[in-house]
Parts: sequence; C-alpha cells; structure tokens
Amino acid sequence: MWLSLIALGLFPIGNLAQRECGTLLPTISTQDDIDAIAERCESLYGVVDIDRNLGGPFVLPNVVNMSTAWLSGSGGEYSDSFGITSFEMPDLEEVDWISLRSLDNLETWSTPRLGIAKKIDLVIPAHIPSLVLPSLEKVRGIDFYGNLSEVSLNALRTAEHILWIANTPNSLDPPLIETTMNISLPLLESASSVTFRGRMSSFSLPELTTIMPYDDSDSTALFIQNGTGISIDFPKLDTVHGDIWFRGNISSISFPQLRNVTGAIRINAGDSLSLSMPLLENANIDISGNIERVEVPNLRNFTEIRIYSDLHLDCDEFTENLNETNPDGLPGEVTCSSEQTLADTIADIRGDDRDAAALLSSGSVGAMVASAVAVVGLVGVLF
Repeated sequence: MWLSLIALGLFPIGNLAQRECGTLLPTISTQDDIDAIAERCESLYGVVDIDRNLGGPFVLPNVVNMSTAWLSGSGGEYSDSFGITSFEMPDLEEVDWISLRSLDNLETWSTPRLGIAKKIDLVIPAHIPSLVLPSLEKVRGIDFYGNLSEVSLNALRTAEHILWIANTPNSLDPPLIETTMNISLPLLESASSVTFRGRMSSFSLPELTTIMPYDDSDSTALFIQNGTGISIDFPKLDTVHGDIWFRGNISSISFPQLRNVTGAIRINAGDSLSLSMPLLENANIDISGNIERVEVPNLRNFTEIRIYSDLHLDCDEFTENLNETNPDGLPGEVTCSSEQTLADTIADIRGDDRDAAALLSSGSVGAMVASAVAVVGLVGVLF
C-alpha cells in the first residue's frame, strides 16, 4: 500500500530536506511499509498505526522526530493482541505519544536515543526481561503494566504527570503475576503522581526531592503497593503535595529529609514496620497493620493522627512525645490503639490546654473510646 501511494504522489513529503511524512499515512501492515518509511522519512506527524496482525520484529530505523505523532495500534478490538515480537526504533529522539497495549508476544524493546516524550503507555502481558529507556530525560506521563522484571529509566529527571509502573492488578490477593520487578530511576528529581504496584525486589529513587500536583488539586501523589518484603528509601524527598500511600509487605520505610506533606501519610503494613520521620513538621497520619513504632519528633502541624496497630505499639509513649513537641497543646485530634493499650487514646485539643495524657485519665474516656470505634470503621473503607 505504501509503495503504491508513493507512486501516485499521495505520500506527503512536505520538506524534502527534513523528510517529513504524515497526514495520509496508511496503517503499517507489512515489512515493505516499514522499509518505505525508513527509506523516505526522518520525521513523522499525525497518527501512525501499526496493524495488530503484523508479526515478527518491528524495526524502524532513521526516524528521528515524532514530536507531533501518535503511535498506536490498528485493527480488531482495542484489547486484541499485537503480533510483534520486538520493537526497535534506534534513531528516535522525540515522540508525542506511544500507546501500544496488549503486547502479548513482545520479547524486547529498544529506543536507545529517545529523550523526550509526552506519554508512553505500554501493556505487556508477555514476560519481557528488561524495559530500559536509557536516554529518556523528560516525560509527561508513563504507564507501564505487565510481567516486568527490570524497569530502568536511568536518565529520567522529570515526570510532569503520571508515573505508573505495575506488574499486578489492583488486588494483591492472590497476586496474578509471574515476575518480580527491579525498579531504577536514579536521577528522577520531581514528579506529579508516582505509583508502583506489584512485587518488587529492589527500588531506587535516590534523587527524588519533590512531588508537585499536576493541577490545582491535591491528590494521591505517591502510592506503593507491594506483595513481597522490600526496603524503601527516599533519602532526599522533602515535600509531597498530596497523599502518600503504602500498602502491603514493606519491611522498612525511610524519609530522613521529609518535612511537608499537604495531605496525609497513609500506611497499611503487612510486615512488621517501624517508622521514623525525624524532620516531619506538617502532615496528617493514618496508619494501620503491623506497626511497631512511630517517631515524629518535630511534627507540629496536623489536624488528625490515627494509628491502629496489630502489634504492641506503646500509644502512651507516642502521645507523650507529641505533647513534648507541642507544649502549648496539640493542634488536632490523635487516635491511637494497639495490642498494648487497654483503651483507645484520643486527644482533641482545639483551643484546650489539656494534653493527651490528661484526657486518658479523665472521666470522658468512655465517650472517646466510642468515637474511636467509629473512626476504625472509616479506616476499613480507606484501605
């Protein structure tokens, strides 16, 4: 089809020096179509469709710029599988959007020079040993889902909108996955919404400092759901505009520089977990599960703290430490219960100079325990 269109003069080549092709691009259905593009085009614009029935390797050299092009699939239903076994564009440097879903037969992916993209959306049910984009520095959104093992974005510094990497569906029980992911983003400094779901063996974001909202609203900014025990370290993360959510089997979490969370820190711990956030000044806290210890020695600005531990967390010690940090009265409500406490501890000190320990021994404890039961029900909805 491509060759006949060229012969008829219907293949648009606007600027021969830049070898731009677009507008009337037909679906890429055969190797001849791929060869025709590689021979005649350095830039593509418009919609570029790959026929889902195209099998074997997809290797398209010489195309450098697709900054106004959308590469997607054509033919059949949206969920129908692609036939291609490898995807290679060795010279591509910029693309607007890549949306290839149901890559059931994909074995390798190679875009070694791709540096800028608006959105990359890949669904790879096949087991792909590595998904590496070594030159990608800036992207608005990434959505990778599939049986992924190694996911490496070693040059990425900015993700303006969604960064989503997963090898599991929303439910972890049971995990419908075959692989364990090693995720590496060693240079990522800022992002808007970061989500990792699945089973991870290692996790690295050593330079992440800020999570900013994509628009004017605060929403879930950092979400990690893991099916196996893992240590998570954010050595430079300072500010999160929105919520932090952790769920599943996480053996340790480290936020040594975290100071400000405009939403809440929400954790449901499967493994035994101790939390220390030594510099945290502003955040709400909502945590449950196997919590051993919580340390927030500088927390001075919050409206609500809720802790429900299945272990022997010392709620008295926790509230005493809060009172020491806030000698003029707690700024919000504190709820803490664990296996060790005989009664729930609630302090609501808005405008009241009493501290949490005083409320524990007051005659109003019974009413406060009833209030705590209502809050527990809400936690069940959240998690």
